[in-house]
Amino acid sequence: DIAGKWVFPQVTLNTGEFLVVHASGLDRRDPAQPLHTNFTLSGGGEFLALYSPATVPASVWQPYAQQFPGVSFGTIFSGASQGYFLEPTPGVDNHLEALTDYVRDTHFDVERGFFTTAFPVTITTSTPGAEIRYTTDGSEPSESSPLYTAPLTVSTTTALRARAFKSGLVPSNIDTQTYIFAASWKTQPDFPAGFPQSWGQFDSTLKVLADYGMNPSVTNNATYGPLIIPAMTQTLPVVCLTGRMEDIFGDDSIHGNLRDTDAEVPVAIEYFNPLVPAD
Repeated sequence: DIAGKWVFPQVTLNTGEFLVVHASGLDRRDPAQPLHTNFTLSGGGEFLALYSPATVPASVWQPYAQQFPGVSFGTIFSGASQGYFLEPTPGVDNHLEALTDYVRDTHFDVERGFFTTAFPVTITTSTPGAEIRYTTDGSEPSESSPLYTAPLTVSTTTALRARAFKSGLVPSNIDTQTYIFAASWKTQPDFPAGFPQSWGQFDSTLKVLADYGMNPSVTNNATYGPLIIPAMTQTLPVVCLTGRMEDIFGDDSIHGNLRDTDAEVPVAIEYFNPLVPAD
């Protein structure tokens, strides 16, 4: 809350024109180039203000509201109220209708980790009247995904993703919990049901054959085989990347034809360390 922390360069705006400024911390003030402030903004909300040259506050948020990826927050064009816009419109008018609030995050009563027996998972949200939708195939839950109505039984390695929806509110964030049954990892076949069987083109005529399985010469080895599950569950840190199968595997994925490019795909990242559970 320091007046003049970042000062606009000399810019002339005609009636109805807008100026886009990125709160990136890069501090770029050339008016012929995209503008960037010398500070960043917290997604959780904080103080933000616009001051006149005389350091008189013109617009003040103390703090601005919680922010969400792909959703903007601002003033309705009439200036009468503020809210969320599911379709951001940088550089032009905000929409005439805004959502006034958001659905609170979902909560899983079982945290990610390693398991050996089946168990139920209860998912909740503190927003009254909200519906929880979930997926187990890596995709992001949408309003057409299965509706959560009762605890779900998890009996094998599962990436469970959930999101809560309510009409008139911004949907909750997507929460992901991965439950790992190490025995299924050790015996994972080369071609699990439902997974693509090729990972892109090797050349103009041949494809790269997919290989999801563990090496049986290791898993069945009398010396090393018995060490695999203890290593996976007691020693090695685990990083889980969860996303759409077609984005990660298959011919036109980052595991396939895009593997030698700078392509990016959205994923949820989870990390847990058996040696340091607090991590």
